[in-house]
Amino acid sequence: MLEFFHSYFMLAIFFNLLSFILILSIVVFAHEFGHYIIAKFNGMAVDEFAIGYGKEIIGFNDKSGTRWKICAIPMGGFCKFFGDKDTSSSIVNSEKINKLTESEKDKCLFFKTPLQRIQVAFAGPAFNYLLSLLLFTIFFDINGINIFTNKIGYINSESPAEMAGLMVGDIVKKINNKNIKDFNDIQEIIINSTDKNTLNIIVERNGQLIEKNIVPVVVEKDGVKFTQIGIGSETSITRNTNFFESFCLAIYEIWKITKNTAIVLGKMLIGKASFNNISGPIKIAQYSGKAVKNGFIPALYFTALISIGLGFMNLIPIPGLDGGHIFLYILEIIRGKPLEEKTENLIIKFGFSLLFILTIFVMVKDIIGILV
Repeated sequence: MLEFFHSYFMLAIFFNLLSFILILSIVVFAHEFGHYIIAKFNGMAVDEFAIGYGKEIIGFNDKSGTRWKICAIPMGGFCKFFGDKDTSSSIVNSEKINKLTESEKDKCLFFKTPLQRIQVAFAGPAFNYLLSLLLFTIFFDINGINIFTNKIGYINSESPAEMAGLMVGDIVKKINNKNIKDFNDIQEIIINSTDKNTLNIIVERNGQLIEKNIVPVVVEKDGVKFTQIGIGSETSITRNTNFFESFCLAIYEIWKITKNTAIVLGKMLIGKASFNNISGPIKIAQYSGKAVKNGFIPALYFTALISIGLGFMNLIPIPGLDGGHIFLYILEIIRGKPLEEKTENLIIKFGFSLLFILTIFVMVKDIIGILV
């Protein structure tokens, strides 16, 4: 029996890992292809386009000389531009670029204008958002839209909602003077509140409007903390959508996820939200396995979600990320000249150190979350 559980556990780990690699590879390919295609558009040469890091497993050279390859460690990817010293395009190969001819300089990222370099850096996150737009459009076109009404279908026992006197069948009309159309409106307001905020809720019961003041509570599920008042909607109504409507819904979904991510990140930075809201690669691998196990549609949605996460994260102005590159290029435009090479390299190394510490932190947090 013990041997059976051990085999099942190992199989679950393998399935989660395989699902994670598949989803991450799709998202990373879109990201790096954004860098690649805009670099080529601006006349730059790309030495390598890789999915993964470390030893090459398989690859080929295209007509322009770019080496396309899949590497042994499937935890990301990179575009190595002509003249770069490392795969992050953070450090230039000074010895090499000083020996370049004028025609070779035309193909080098280092000698392009700051605006052209900004385009290349921004293209990675932009293509992540374009991938999400495509996947969400397909998702809504196939799945339709689930409409959860603003009518309360259940109330958790001993929850703030029950204590305040809300009842099953109440129709939520307003929260904090904001009109409520469906349950998504209710969720968005509650999730973006804290356990220190009092929510003024107006419900309709038997044709009469009733006002309640409720303070949300913080709960934790799967290592993620969020606020709730303990209510749920009635059964959802599924409505089919045409392609144009699916496209519009996809845009709104991207906006909603990006906005909520920015709000949560801002709250974490000022200490009003827990860092438990950040999921590391181990936790994402678990979620990947669940999404793939649940079928094509959930996996499609989850891949779009991860793509937004990667795009958003890379726009944060931390040195080493695309947002950090963009920040330095904008600084170069303002100053009229680039930073000294030693200063820039120091900033980049600090950024990578910060990212390394953050990665270790979220991985340890994920492991503790599994063991506890």
